[in-house]
Amino acid sequence: MKSILRLPYSSQSWQALGVQAVLKAKMILMELLLKVNSAFHKTSQYAKIHTVLSDIITHPGEKHSIRKMAERCHYSTDQFRRIFLSITGVLPQAYIEGIRMQHAAELLTATNEDIESIAKKLGFEDRFYFSRRFKKFFHIPPAAYRQKNEVKK
Repeated sequence: MKSILRLPYSSQSWQALGVQAVLKAKMILMELLLKVNSAFHKTSQYAKIHTVLSDIITHPGEKHSIRKMAERCHYSTDQFRRIFLSITGVLPQAYIEGIRMQHAAELLTATNEDIESIAKKLGFEDRFYFSRRFKKFFHIPPAAYRQKNEVKK
């Protein structure tokens, strides 16, 4: 029975191995804590950015300044841009314009509102600037888009 319990290492080796095992366990625990903290931090970042995203989607015609959105999330403007980009895949201004263009496309096909009022509704002061941005986004002018996507009644 003693031979089964007898260890091939000296007591000093086991003490050294014990210290190494404890250090390895501590390293694994630290890595795990860092991953949990990182996941929590990303969730927290997403929650902050999500409120801004919801606001952009529900109020596309309002002026959404980067500075104000960053302040709302308690980030610097650079930090806000970086986190926004990592979550959405695009910079804030591109995201805002994309949402506005999607709303414009919906309004063009679902209503008979003139292009100027749609432009103003979506925060564009100038109908012609809106038309240029719309054409750049959809590769077709707003009037042609409306005509092409008109709902047959």
